Amino acid sequence: MEGLIKNKFPSGKLTNRERFRRVMHYQNVDRIPNFEFGYWNETLPTWHSQGLPKDIDNEE
Repeated sequence: MEGLIKNKFPSGKLTNRERFRRVMHYQNVDRIPNFEFGYWNETLPTWHSQGLPKDIDNEE
């Protein structure tokens, strides 16, 4: 399978936006984008109990 996919972009040559748009349009990319967002309601209280400052109360 690896031989069937031709990498036309050296790693790091695409911006995150370009990479995301290319993936959404089934086009070749230099690497798979990794976007993590959101969290469970229990996440911040758990992190606060583990030492995260209380003034950090959202994902920004």
